[in-house]
Amino acid sequence: MTVETQPTTTATTEGEDWNTYLDFTGNQGAFKTKTTALVVEETEPLVRIYAEGRLHLNGPALKMIGNPKTVVLSFNPKDSIITIRAAMETDIFAFPVVETKNVNLSYGKVGATRFLKAIQYPYEKETKSYGKVKASHKVFGVTFRSGRILFNVAEILKEAAQEAAAVEAKAAALLDEAKATNAQV
Repeated sequence: MTVETQPTTTATTEGEDWNTYLDFTGNQGAFKTKTTALVVEETEPLVRIYAEGRLHLNGPALKMIGNPKTVVLSFNPKDSIITIRAAMETDIFAFPVVETKNVNLSYGKVGATRFLKAIQYPYEKETKSYGKVKASHKVFGVTFRSGRILFNVAEILKEAAQEAAAVEAKAAALLDEAKATNAQV
């Protein structure tokens, strides 16, 4: 199920940052500046699959499985459900989780291109537009069961299969047309 809204809480915080500098003579100095930051905190566990083949687990989703350094991804083809569970770093099927904090919003990134390719998930390669990467992604609400995060990708896989069948049918029609043209010559 693709989630359209993303439950979040927002607030602003004020703080002080020390900035250091070197003056023209090479002496180091420092000055204090006031900072104001917008704090965004997601309250529901979510998983995003980005077009480059990355999975992002938001802070609540990471906490559900114990903030692991590595995870194992698995797929149930019957129900089209992806599961994510914490793993030991020595597990040969483990994917590393890179934890990132971005303005008090923490999430874990998992490079999952080979996994997504294996289950025929239709992620796209990076597309650049005017020097910026388009970051299209799908957002999934998750459930937690038996130490695993579960989310359903059936709709997306079904759409991808239909698109692939349409492309294959068009290619077959073009091939038949080319054969008919060659037969006439």
